Amino acid sequence: MNDSTWVDPEEGWVLVRSAAMNSVATSHRHSSPNHDRSYRILSVTEDKIIVERIGRDGKAQQQPLSRKSVCDMIDVLNDNPHGCERSKLNGTFYKTNLLIDLLPRLRLDSTGRVTVVPNTSAPSTEIQSVYAQPAKTESRTKNGQEVHNRKKLQLTPKRLLDDDSPSKPIKAVRAVASPQKVSTWNSFCREHRVLADSVPLFETSGSDVRVTPYGRKNPVPVLTRSREMDALIKREAAKVVQDFHSGSDEIDGLIYMMLREADGCAEPLYIGKTEKHGRRSGNLSANLGTASISAKYCRWGYDYAYHVGDLSEVVCVDHDPKRRTPKYVRWADALFDTFPTTIPKLKFPVRFWIKAWKAKDIGILRDMGPTSLTFLEYQLIGVASEVSPKLLNREGVNRPGGMT
Repeated sequence: MNDSTWVDPEEGWVLVRSAAMNSVATSHRHSSPNHDRSYRILSVTEDKIIVERIGRDGKAQQQPLSRKSVCDMIDVLNDNPHGCERSKLNGTFYKTNLLIDLLPRLRLDSTGRVTVVPNTSAPSTEIQSVYAQPAKTESRTKNGQEVHNRKKLQLTPKRLLDDDSPSKPIKAVRAVASPQKVSTWNSFCREHRVLADSVPLFETSGSDVRVTPYGRKNPVPVLTRSREMDALIKREAAKVVQDFHSGSDEIDGLIYMMLREADGCAEPLYIGKTEKHGRRSGNLSANLGTASISAKYCRWGYDYAYHVGDLSEVVCVDHDPKRRTPKYVRWADALFDTFPTTIPKLKFPVRFWIKAWKAKDIGILRDMGPTSLTFLEYQLIGVASEVSPKLLNREGVNRPGGMT
């Protein structure tokens, strides 16, 4: 698997759904590249996008684009890192067309081949201008032509970011984005008490994370969440559950962040959300239900397919290595000294913040007014990707060469 072109299906769905909601808000009409047709998104639910197909004769027909269809098509692309024919995506023409329109990293070439734009860790020119010393260019001759060797660049932002000393990460953070973007991020964090209300993510003794056996038939070791984190999640989840049962419909769901403290600021490591409604329209999300809160824990449960469970699968021993995914290998590499191991040791203290988000709350882009939970997540990931080089989100971040 080529990790540079790999797309997390669930994160891909989040981005597709966010773009679809923006399309609804702007009444955007999507054009078909190969047919004289267009598409319009009518509505978006937790697991479905309702699309209106407009044919050559002007007649409209409504069809769904489901979460499962999007994830299945992304899985096919992950199995074909160098791209594949549109027909191999196992989706109808309008579904594949919308996926390409709504997922920024996808490209359709003139031959009808769909490819994924690779991720890159290449630093922005703004970082280079602050930290990198001018490269000494050496000239040499090859086949009678002068070529240049720029291998003399010694001090690179990548080396700074790999150094986990207390001072260097925050310097790199401030170099990635403009002062205005850093100020926007810090203002949101202060207003919503991100650092002040955050708690330790793991139960630790020094930098060692306590490991707990989990499972009934064949228990395996898992990283232990801190008691403070458990209490914080239960408190905020209870607000969403109460809002659901009361019918007041004031709360959209939960916004959460894994972070570290750097020079008195909240440096984001991962941003996500848990919506109030589940896959079936009108139902309370299974991630929030009282009966399943201990297992799912608002996506931070010990089961596989949940953050702590999948991270434990990589970091702790006795798990099936075939189940590991590139996403949580990246998490493990960012957070832990070595893995798999019987004594997981953190590189730095990892904290956690979560908040029940009201529909009337103002997001990080204050000029846009009240912000829905889904749009808030999209905004936060976008800004965080520029203020934190350690951000682990892959979808929703700027593509190489994109606008800053």
